[in-house]
Amino acid sequence: MHKYSSSQVESFAALGIVNTTTEPAFRCAARMFSNSLRGKAVLDFGCGAGRSTMFVKALGARTVIGADINKEMIRLAKKKYNSHGLAFYNVTGRIPFRDSYFDSAFTAHMLVESRTTKEMLAVLTEIYRVLKPSSTLVIVTSNPKALGHEYKVGYTKRKKGLKSGDRVDTVINGRPSFTIKDTYWTEQDYHRAISQAGFKLVKASYPLAKGKGWLDETKVAPNIVYKCMKT
Repeated sequence: MHKYSSSQVESFAALGIVNTTTEPAFRCAARMFSNSLRGKAVLDFGCGAGRSTMFVKALGARTVIGADINKEMIRLAKKKYNSHGLAFYNVTGRIPFRDSYFDSAFTAHMLVESRTTKEMLAVLTEIYRVLKPSSTLVIVTSNPKALGHEYKVGYTKRKKGLKSGDRVDTVINGRPSFTIKDTYWTEQDYHRAISQAGFKLVKASYPLAKGKGWLDETKVAPNIVYKCMKT
């Protein structure tokens, strides 16, 4: 997992969702959840500084729990959003909730921070554990075809001969800009981990942006959005 400095955390938190590269994927995620979150308890795993947790709350969830491995992210999330009725946990392994606790789950940009397939599988398996049977997990993750394309939030540098698990540099156009280390995974890697964790892959979408003011968001989807079900 990438270790974020305090300044990087603040820069990330200021990006928001609307009019950023993330917006098309989050709009797609909302459609995948439909109205199924109303009155439900939902886990936001990899919540960062809380923007995705607020996104889930806005979809009508009764209870939203944000969890992240980064202490700085959780500190800022608590500072910004505790008053909105959200709860945040710093998680380094086991999620501190019993089996089959949550009605649904959301995770955005977490899989590319997994450094090995074993680590990716461990994340998805733990989410699977705390979900109720037949519940939905929606995943937003980087599209491997997006490498080298210019997006509003930044770009991931293209490398020759990339293999699954290789590190790639992602430049984030925050204030200030900074570079993080993501991991290159293929769609096959994602599908395999989802299946091995016990989920059924229901749908995969590649949302593009529409209208003016975008860069390559209208040409190549920056992210893939997966709808999965706990079988």
